[in-house]
Amino acid sequence: MKRLLVLGILFFEISCTYIKHDELVGKYSLNKTCNVTIDITKVTDDYFYELKGARIKKKGNLEIKYEVREVHLIFGDLSGLLESDSLIILQNYGNSMNQYLNIPECSDKYLEFRKIN
Repeated sequence: MKRLLVLGILFFEISCTYIKHDELVGKYSLNKTCNVTIDITKVTDDYFYELKGARIKKKGNLEIKYEVREVHLIFGDLSGLLESDSLIILQNYGNSMNQYLNIPECSDKYLEFRKIN
């Protein structure tokens, strides 16, 4: 009985972090003050992204990494966290010890891309 309970909890943990990949496909957008979008497409078994804004344009293969309770999306040199099937969060800039700026036209530290289609 104890083994069955442990297996049930383990299955629940895994299923809570698993997102159906087909749910990723679509267009994600930021708020109106920062006009940046991410388009995610699927060709056979491969996923691709295109990140577009006024001062940024990147595209390539989308890598999906599953952690214990998180799903990470790798957009080339950018990494995002899949919060739900309709929300991707990217960290836009670092700190004084680790300085970087991913999307120059946006001033927020954490960018929330919401699925619009």
